[in-house]
Amino acid sequence: MSSLSQILPTILLVPGAWHSPSHYATFLSALTSLGYPTVCERNPSCNSSSPHISTTTTDASAIRALILAQLDAGHEVIVAVHSYGGCPGGAAPKGLSKQERLAAGKPGGVIGLVYICAFVANEGDSLIGKLPGAVPAEWMILHVRCPRSSPSFSSSSSSSPPPFLARATDLIPSAHLQPDGNFFPFDPKAVFYADVPSPLDSIAISQLHLQSAASVSTPSPPPAWVDRAFDGRRAYVHCTQDQAIPAVVQTMMVEGSGVEWVVRTMESSHSPFLSDPELLVRFVREFAGIFRGVGAD
Repeated sequence: MSSLSQILPTILLVPGAWHSPSHYATFLSALTSLGYPTVCERNPSCNSSSPHISTTTTDASAIRALILAQLDAGHEVIVAVHSYGGCPGGAAPKGLSKQERLAAGKPGGVIGLVYICAFVANEGDSLIGKLPGAVPAEWMILHVRCPRSSPSFSSSSSSSPPPFLARATDLIPSAHLQPDGNFFPFDPKAVFYADVPSPLDSIAISQLHLQSAASVSTPSPPPAWVDRAFDGRRAYVHCTQDQAIPAVVQTMMVEGSGVEWVVRTMESSHSPFLSDPELLVRFVREFAGIFRGVGAD
């Protein structure tokens, strides 16, 4: 590239719950082919070895470290968040806007926030707290293990108890049933990938991981989107066919935030990065142009 002004911002994508970078590979590869550097790491709360202590705050800290690595290298960053990613990913850029970094004499800066059918979390909000009735959705299933002491487990048949799934609202307390601190989605095809064609839907389902229950039930830290430094630098991709975060909930969060957003709409389910990555890329490029103040790239 011939000048610094032509260097495109890094798109740092924060995955949703249960999801990992592999789910976003097609979308991120398309951005990379257009010259946008991309960063995407699995949240620590996804497939965690310590789910009971893997919270929204620990995810936010890990995401913030990823952002700071880019900023300290002098890069401009757009933080894009999907679904649950809006809780920790909305907090991670706090105080790291381009304006604030310049004022502090530091390089780089976050130049914009992009929410992709994501939770617009206020301080203290949890994912479950934003759901109707502030209870786990019907499709959020507890991952349960049957301890070796259970009469239903035969030590001669296996070296470890088999896990199984139980609805959070249906689980009967028992000394023989022990939730292991994780959730898993019931019928992910319907909830996440309703309009994703085969075989992409099956591949996506096979790549889902367990998600820490603590991460979706603990309070979010103070978010960056409330700050004036991000005025004109907030964007939301509204997905009208979303079965995980219904369209009406997305609208309520944006309209109730008290700040202005650039909103674009997709006739998509919860995973537009799989069902229509080309349109999502087009929107992200548009947002990048708005955030940089130079029009669409």
